[in-house]
Amino acid sequence: MWIFFRKDYLEQVHNNSLFSHDGVYANFVLIKTEGLITPLAIIYKSSVIIPLMRFRKLKKQVNNLKHTKEELKHRVHYARFVDRIKALITDMFMIYAPILYVITYVILGGKEDFQSSQIAPLVGVVLYGLIYAFLLSKFGQTPGKKAYEMKVVDVKSGENISFFRALYRFVAFLISATIVVGLFVSFYRKDNRALHDLLAGTVVINLK
Repeated sequence: MWIFFRKDYLEQVHNNSLFSHDGVYANFVLIKTEGLITPLAIIYKSSVIIPLMRFRKLKKQVNNLKHTKEELKHRVHYARFVDRIKALITDMFMIYAPILYVITYVILGGKEDFQSSQIAPLVGVVLYGLIYAFLLSKFGQTPGKKAYEMKVVDVKSGENISFFRALYRFVAFLISATIVVGLFVSFYRKDNRALHDLLAGTVVINLK
């Protein structure tokens, strides 16, 4: 609650009771105008007054928090291209290879059947993409990225991305890897983001 006074009538403010240390409340306030002591208001402890000093303090804390976030943002180390390739190779062995093995020898019954099938390779890629998207949305890491201490996060918030966004990133990666040039975009960027990172709004950071 704020009370405003006309400057030409206000001569002196006399506080007839004790304020709290931070100016939150007062029991009784008197104003002396033109030689008369007139009670202006009775403010009980349940009434909350937000003084200008508290507002400035809060604003300062918000500004400090913004500066802290900016400092942390500049301290982020982006994953190197070499480490990302190593993580990809690790994922191929730990995720994709077992999927192909199950499809080839458990479901189809042999290498020849797999090679003659047009659906089997597609099923393998789809399963790999679903597992990949789940791991990124849940942990921000695949086994390969965890081995090399990397994490995929949203480029703005730094948080884990959703499942469907991770799946979209996987599809974008397939396109990026197919044209090859998309992978080398990272060489021309300070944040080392490849084409699929730009399309999905993600960045790969180093946790070391």
